Amino acid sequence: MNEVLQAISTVGFPIFTACALGFIMYKILGRQIEIQEELNQQMMQKLEEVADAIKDLSKSKEDK
Repeated sequence: MNEVLQAISTVGFPIFTACALGFIMYKILGRQIEIQEELNQQMMQKLEEVADAIKDLSKSKEDK
């Protein structure tokens, strides 16, 4: 009985720790992906604004 408890404590703790760390990394990476997608979306909006501004400037130069 004592051998079984010792085996569980020596093998179970590393397994539990590995699973816990894996879960934490899964959550962190998921949040990181969300943040990156938000930043990419904001960057695309800014690039579209800059592209529109350039188009407006080129149109005004052509009109002159």
